[in-house]
Amino acid sequence: MTFEILFLLIFSVQESSADKLNEAIQKSKDGDTIIVRGGKFQGNLEINKKLKIIGLNKPVIDGQGKGTIIKITKPAEFRGFIIKNTGNTLENEDSAIFVENTSEVIIEENLFEDVLFGIYLKSVQFGVIKKNKIKGKKLDISQRGDGIRLWNTRDILIEENIIEDSRDAVIWYSENVTFNKNKVLNSRYGLHYMYSNNNRLSENEFIGNVVGTFIMFSKNILVENSVFGGAKELSGMGIGFKDASAVVVRGNLIADNTVGMYFANSPEYITEEKVSPEDASEEKIITGKVHGNLIKNNVFAFNTVALRILPPSFPNYIIENTFWGNIILCEFEQVLEDKNLWYSNYYENYRGFDLDGDGFGDFPFRYESLFIKLLLDYPEIRFLYFSPLRTLFEYISNVLPFLKPEAIFSDQKPKISPEFFGWKNRGIEKWN
Repeated sequence: MTFEILFLLIFSVQESSADKLNEAIQKSKDGDTIIVRGGKFQGNLEINKKLKIIGLNKPVIDGQGKGTIIKITKPAEFRGFIIKNTGNTLENEDSAIFVENTSEVIIEENLFEDVLFGIYLKSVQFGVIKKNKIKGKKLDISQRGDGIRLWNTRDILIEENIIEDSRDAVIWYSENVTFNKNKVLNSRYGLHYMYSNNNRLSENEFIGNVVGTFIMFSKNILVENSVFGGAKELSGMGIGFKDASAVVVRGNLIADNTVGMYFANSPEYITEEKVSPEDASEEKIITGKVHGNLIKNNVFAFNTVALRILPPSFPNYIIENTFWGNIILCEFEQVLEDKNLWYSNYYENYRGFDLDGDGFGDFPFRYESLFIKLLLDYPEIRFLYFSPLRTLFEYISNVLPFLKPEAIFSDQKPKISPEFFGWKNRGIEKWN
């Protein structure tokens, strides 16, 4: 059975059309399809039956600034609408579409405008959020809601969406979530994982956010072939880790951020033992057979700090990356010797040679800095980091060998040439 709601000029936009949409939902039965051909409707709708609701010619559902616009509590497909003007109350989590305690929900090809929370899935299994455009309210960033929020969900595909001017995209207490080919712009956290395992992030763009992606208290995460850029606030970062283990980050461009990648107790401290670079395979890391995180085949470019590491954060396997144009390669807190494994990376300030032509330097790269050593004892001189005095300190340590500090870390097989654009067309095999 199919209901068709026709928007005719003789109907009152405020009353009749809204009544007709509610009437169609109320009269429908499980398995029905409702087709809405244009028009403008009031919000505060509830879909409590198994329905397909399809909008043609972009019908508008207006929440009129009051509460949640659409609530879904049964398997449903909802596509083709303009949904706008939710309430403004964070405590009530006013949402454009709120889905709770159900499964098999598809939300596709909708335009969300002036919404506090965009799409909110709570205790949902098997869902698709695809090809939606979500634009938040013009509020201070701390007063906005989340463009997409998942809470206690399983088996969700989030693909080809555009989220702009929201607070965060959130994946909390959720597993088997694929976040693929999305764009998140001008928000706080482009994507925030917390207590969420076995998830995959692939081919996304995070541009102009305070933080591109932050992974907290989570395991078995794959982050690949994405762009993290323009996180230039004082606390800005491309990718952050907090108590995160068994994470593989491969094939990404991490550029033009205050901090490219940030580690705090990641991986979670278990042991100081680490395996060889050959044994730190992607499969072994992500399945937990080898403890640690793998940072491989990424480009770090034009960040103020490429990596910032807070102890204890080891073993991270930092392999075959390109570091180019970063002001500071790596910052440590209270670390005289880094315990992570750096191997076969390209460093623009490496001064070695490749006489045998194998593509690797003939002697190790050593990360040694007199100024960084002084910072450990005198943190109050940090303000001199970008001054000529820092350059003078490093020059003095080179010409007076007795002042040369021990290396914080070394890379035994540094690449001699960078791979600037390899991340885009590398064709890395997919992990299954």
